[in-house]
Amino acid sequence: MEEYEYYMTDPDDGELCLDQFYKYGPLTDQYWSFTTRILVCNIEPFDQREDLIEVNIDLFKNHWMNRISGYKAQTPRNTAKFIAGLLMALKNPKVENIDFRKFDDNELIQSLEKIAYLNFRVNSGKNISAHKNDRVAEQIKVTGPYIIKQIKIFNPQIIIIAGQNNCNIFNSLYPDCKLQFRETKKWDNKIVCSIEHFSRVDYKNLNKKIAEIILLFYKGAVYKY
Repeated sequence: MEEYEYYMTDPDDGELCLDQFYKYGPLTDQYWSFTTRILVCNIEPFDQREDLIEVNIDLFKNHWMNRISGYKAQTPRNTAKFIAGLLMALKNPKVENIDFRKFDDNELIQSLEKIAYLNFRVNSGKNISAHKNDRVAEQIKVTGPYIIKQIKIFNPQIIIIAGQNNCNIFNSLYPDCKLQFRETKKWDNKIVCSIEHFSRVDYKNLNKKIAEIILLFYKGAVYKY
């Protein structure tokens, strides 16, 4: 993802605009050949590093899902559960009431291998509440052009926007979308789904969101709960 360095450097002196940051994108090359391209957009602070970190399936599996603990560990694991359930429903649209607790780690990882992943908070840091203040809004002024270019390259068919703050950021990048929090809609030949943040989930609501996506994917209706 050479575009990342391009958009994250100052055009005058070539210096990085942020001291350290993560490079997000497809977790494996399977994304490009998979039948349905799914992009997940989270907003989450991860551990403090002092270099550029490329996010891939190994980092997601070996570090975020297995090593970190507590609040932060829920986001990657619940993201994986939702994607596993969504892929199951895309394969069999009649499936209902998915039991997300039954997915084992191998199934979760195999599901993640097929998606692209973005975090609208690209810099590292341990402050859990940092994404709730103005820091992310300031970062988006720098990273926004890159994120827009990256999403264009990914050309996803389904975009999952996790969290109300993320929904607001997405609307700042794409004002014509006018996505409401918890809304699922068709936009720009894509399905865009706003969902509660994956740090804390209700499995019943995950099933509702999957049902909304499937209905749009196959019939073109719009749902909001």
